[in-house]
Amino acid sequence: MNVQVLADPFGRLLWASTALPGAVHDVRAAREHGIVDALAQAGIPCWGRWETCPQARRR
Repeated sequence: MNVQVLADPFGRLLWASTALPGAVHDVRAAREHGIVDALAQAGIPCWGRWETCPQARRR
């Protein structure tokens, strides 16, 4: 299951999407729910030049 959630800087829930199948990529889900367009219209940058991913720890 893939659910998109928007929260404020304090972690408070602002919006939650309907569920999509788990195989749906996050970017596709954000586009289908209109998150990308809504943020762009509000002037909020949503796709930065760099994206960070958690680094796996060495064992």
